[in-house]
Amino acid sequence: MEPSRADFCHPFQPYDIQLQFMKDLYLAIDEGKVGIFESPTGTGKSLSLICGSLTWLRDHERSVLEGSSGNVEPGDDPDWMIDADRQERRRAVLQHREELERRLSEVRRQAIARRKRLSNQVRSSKKLRTHQPEILDSAAGTGDFDFLPEECDSDVVAEGNGYPGPAKDHDVLSANTQVLLAKLNGVKRPVEQISASKGTRIIFCSRTHSQLTQFVKELRRVKPPLSITPLDENGVDESLPLQEEVVKHLCLGSRKNLCINHKVSRLGSVAAINERCLDLQKPGVPEERKCPFLPKKDNEDLIDSFRDHALAEVHDIEDLSNIGRSMGVCPYYASRAAIDSTEILTLPYPLLLQKSAREALGVSVKDHVVIIDEAHNLMDAITDTYSCSVSLHQVETATSQVMVYVQKFKDRLKGQNRMYITQLIRLLNSIADSLRSTASNTRENEAIITSGQLLSGKGVDQIQPHKLIRYLQESKLAHKIEEYIQYTDEAAKGGVNNPHDRGALQALQSFIAVLMNPSSEGRFFFSRDEDGRMHARYALLDPREHFRDIVEEARAVILAGGTMSPMSDYKDHLLSYLPPDRLRAFSFGHVVPRENIFAQSVSTGPSGVEFDFTFAKRKSEKTLIELGRMFIRACQVIPDGVVAFFPSYDFLNHVVTVWKRARLSPSTHPNAHNTSAQPSSSSVSIFSTLNAIKPIFYEKPKEDRSRHQAEKSSPQTQTTQPGPTTTTTTTTPPHRASSSLLPPPPSQESLLQSYTRTIDQYQTRSSANDPNPNPKPNGALLLSVTSGTLSEGINFSDRLARAVIAVGLPYPNPYSAEWKAKLQHVEQSYLQTHQQHHHPNNPNPNPNNTTTGGAHTPAAWWQPAARKRTTTRTRRCAPSTRSSARHPASERLRRHSPGRSTLGEGRGRVRAIARLDSCGYG
Repeated sequence: MEPSRADFCHPFQPYDIQLQFMKDLYLAIDEGKVGIFESPTGTGKSLSLICGSLTWLRDHERSVLEGSSGNVEPGDDPDWMIDADRQERRRAVLQHREELERRLSEVRRQAIARRKRLSNQVRSSKKLRTHQPEILDSAAGTGDFDFLPEECDSDVVAEGNGYPGPAKDHDVLSANTQVLLAKLNGVKRPVEQISASKGTRIIFCSRTHSQLTQFVKELRRVKPPLSITPLDENGVDESLPLQEEVVKHLCLGSRKNLCINHKVSRLGSVAAINERCLDLQKPGVPEERKCPFLPKKDNEDLIDSFRDHALAEVHDIEDLSNIGRSMGVCPYYASRAAIDSTEILTLPYPLLLQKSAREALGVSVKDHVVIIDEAHNLMDAITDTYSCSVSLHQVETATSQVMVYVQKFKDRLKGQNRMYITQLIRLLNSIADSLRSTASNTRENEAIITSGQLLSGKGVDQIQPHKLIRYLQESKLAHKIEEYIQYTDEAAKGGVNNPHDRGALQALQSFIAVLMNPSSEGRFFFSRDEDGRMHARYALLDPREHFRDIVEEARAVILAGGTMSPMSDYKDHLLSYLPPDRLRAFSFGHVVPRENIFAQSVSTGPSGVEFDFTFAKRKSEKTLIELGRMFIRACQVIPDGVVAFFPSYDFLNHVVTVWKRARLSPSTHPNAHNTSAQPSSSSVSIFSTLNAIKPIFYEKPKEDRSRHQAEKSSPQTQTTQPGPTTTTTTTTPPHRASSSLLPPPPSQESLLQSYTRTIDQYQTRSSANDPNPNPKPNGALLLSVTSGTLSEGINFSDRLARAVIAVGLPYPNPYSAEWKAKLQHVEQSYLQTHQQHHHPNNPNPNPNNTTTGGAHTPAAWWQPAARKRTTTRTRRCAPSTRSSARHPASERLRRHSPGRSTLGEGRGRVRAIARLDSCGYG
């Protein structure tokens, strides 16, 4: 099938590489391939994905409609009757589609009129909230019967296969997925109801909700080709097409984002909102006290109307909330009715990657197109989704809660309830004893343990974990116990309801489930943190099988990202089971000219101190003071924003501490040439000097936010180990921005808005003819972490990042027990593959064949990880796609040290320079 539009309905004049990207994407989807697409950040990748895939989808819909005659089964009827039947079927489909488009068009017309009456709508919304009925208090009308386990069929528990059925095994998902499922626990429908007659759709998946929101903004720009030709009043095809066929899109959201019941949404936390929402739906709740917005069976017309309003335009989460509020129906539940009619469905990673999660939501990937953006995170995301962790405190808390529950209801728990609860207590005690025993027998803070050690307690060998898990699912025991504990805490005078103790049993239920996982897929680890808290963690090491069902069921799978190289990682460690003819890989260069990007690696500071950020030497105070001098010189000459990435939060915190303590004498102030650091009563710190040139903003971990509200802080980060280099990248300014900051979480938003506002309030003071720029405040400096939240999903375009400084290479921690296990797993896979290829019974020995998986040595696996992380971050700060001008600061650096960028087209070389001074930094 050939594209109907040569430009793929791109809203701008596409560049050549964008056209090639869309052509290859179109062909990969049409041929049912698994495509790996690498296109640097800033090249308009999101728009290319949207335009290429939507053009194919509309062309495919039109092709299916025109070829609908093939749906008629052959028989003894004459040809004219068969042809008439075909035409009638086609006419019926066209009439249905045209009626839908006309309804959506009318909804859009009404929406325009409604926006003109926005002030009245706001007043109406306030009135609606004022007259909401009182909702049921969580403790009101609760009796002991409500806390007893649900009835559980003993025959179901004892089923021979021993594993939970697909419709119910969402209870054994990882902790992260359970949280997202709790947010999206809508009306569940069997997957079979999603029939092929609903048509093919695109399922777009990204890592964060902010990235999905940015995708929605880009989607609004696109007007894809029409898929239908309308009928005249006689049911005959008209030659003139419809004026518009809107993209039918749906973004699944959480209760926290979509709840319109003010007395529920004001509770704040996701857990509290979910619990109160479910409480209001209990059978024993009086009708007048239930949530007035909950969809009912007798108001299906209202649900259909909401569906039409949701699909009439491309909406984000906030838009859906406003639609539900104006119609008086819960958008969280009502949006489920629109899934089957969507052309594009957006989901976060965990809800796509687990089959049971998709089934719980009624989302099928069968015969649909799956597009995963930011796919350089895919293998890590799969690993995180299927990994889980519990602390000794959680195990002890869960055990205590079960004992309290048993003491209260011991006379009512009979038969299998008593038996399985006894087994649960034994299993919890066994896990706790194993953690304590491991802690006493090892001095290490990390160690590998086995499921046998965790199940070595007294009487545990008689337990069949799969039956216990089935019972926990059927009886909803964990939820019942936690409800009862919460009820008693709230009812007791002076009782304390500790939120940290909530969810302990749910976490243990997930952990018990992974005890049955094959040892070849993952490992169990013991860990002990700085405060002595002990944890047991299951880490998935082999993500291949957990992604296989998506690849085999979907029509096509597209993995797209800015830094996908080396692509052999995906071929060998994720898609090794695919035949070579189904896998396609594409790498595209940057649309920004090479001369607009300048990159250098810096190995020595201004005073000649060598930079060495290896694990053993990374905290050398002498090196960090030299690093501070380098930052001062760089910030003096570079205008606007400078973004720096450090390998870990711990290292960043140590650097900031040293910079605040190390002082520069008056003679070494930015106006002076000498920058040696020495203690002096009249000196100023490196941090203060930097802050005077560019106000400093930097990441802090989540737990520090409450203590540092006055400082510029943001979300929790992950930790990796550094490598031995510092890279400085400068970019030229644009004529027009092609990307913007994605809407971040609230904690991110405050930091990024302050950073942006600070840059905007200063005018650029550098010029090509000014060899000594004015050291007055100019722009801002953002210190972030390579694996932190500021490094993902945020494009620091144009003035927000005239330069990027990457301190060290973010190699994984070589001393981590989990990392050692991963390397061992890769090595074993490599040896197995090598033996298979050279086995005398192998009819086609081919040492270069990687289709059997794991054909990379450990070194070839972990070395690119650091390069990929660094490149991903620096590419997010590239110039705009339609920029052609050079900045004076970039020109000055280029004259002193001409070099070719590795960022320009993903190729080339970076010239290493001995000292920063040779770059023109003073």
